Amino acid sequence: MQQTNSMSKLQVPPTLTWMFSSVLGGVFAATGLFVITIFGQPAILSCQRTAPNLGTCKLVASNFPSREEVDIPLNELQGAKVNEDTDLVMLLTNNQEVAFTSYSITNESEEESIAHRINNFVKNPNQKTLIVHKDNSQWFHYALGGSLIAAGLYCGVYRLGRKKVKSATGD
Repeated sequence: MQQTNSMSKLQVPPTLTWMFSSVLGGVFAATGLFVITIFGQPAILSCQRTAPNLGTCKLVASNFPSREEVDIPLNELQGAKVNEDTDLVMLLTNNQEVAFTSYSITNESEEESIAHRINNFVKNPNQKTLIVHKDNSQWFHYALGGSLIAAGLYCGVYRLGRKKVKSATGD
């Protein structure tokens, strides 16, 4: 720190600026990747009916880094409901409730529509197939994640090329 009669001048060495930019860039980029991989993955329920009360449903939930698959025999599927506290669509079986997705970011009417489609399939033995796809608003997550990654690259890479000594002045 240099001091003159009326002001102090703080000089930040380029190494400190480089380290701060790199860390900040890494945090932004990692957060962007997290948003895309965790929240941008779809959930799919596909059911095949082979006879009036026979068949199977498969729930596939892709949540990075894993992919969870749950097989539900059609004779155990009782229907679906929307949990009032969490707004999650819950698949009702003979002995448990299985969440269709691990979180809900859509409006309640979309969740009700998904539950209604599942309930109609369970009640209608003439319907042979059901496929319900919930994309969890991937476009929003990709846009947000991409923006964070771009900000991280700007901070971590572009700023590295600037070797000037930064200074702050004050009284």
